[in-house]
Amino acid sequence: MRYTLALAALAATTAFAAPAAAQTVPVSATAEARGLIIQPLSFVNLNRLNFGTIVASNLAGSVTIDPATGARSTSGGVTGAPSDVGGRGLFEGLGFAGQAVQISSSVPAMLVNQSDSTQAVVFRNFTLDGANTRVIGVTGSFRVGVGATIDVGANQAPGVYSAQFTVTADYQ
Repeated sequence: MRYTLALAALAATTAFAAPAAAQTVPVSATAEARGLIIQPLSFVNLNRLNFGTIVASNLAGSVTIDPATGARSTSGGVTGAPSDVGGRGLFEGLGFAGQAVQISSSVPAMLVNQSDSTQAVVFRNFTLDGANTRVIGVTGSFRVGVGATIDVGANQAPGVYSAQFTVTADYQ
């Protein structure tokens, strides 16, 4: 009898046992809210004007960078090295859609050899990729490409030739 009662008690306990209530465990995660804020009416340089690597010869020549495409062309006694083709200077501005902006520049007459300041090349025909006055599109941003020509002398001394120039965006 004892055996039967124990079995019956075990069966009753198993049949009527309620599962334990699930405990709530708080779970959280940390995230970051973020945004980039820039000032309207800004203008920054994205790419420098670069004439690339140029091979001089006993004949003078010139190197031109197209302001719209960045393509390099050479004439006369200079050759452009294919490993470093250079490219246009590129600026980006931020204003308001429909706003006019006037682009102007201040450029040097020469690029100077950084290791021998007595050596220089003529810097000329500085041009923009479009009109000096532009109307900003719906995105509020705009880009300005610049190009120019340098005149390389016969037997020009090797070195890195450079100079600073300024492009200004005057928001109307």
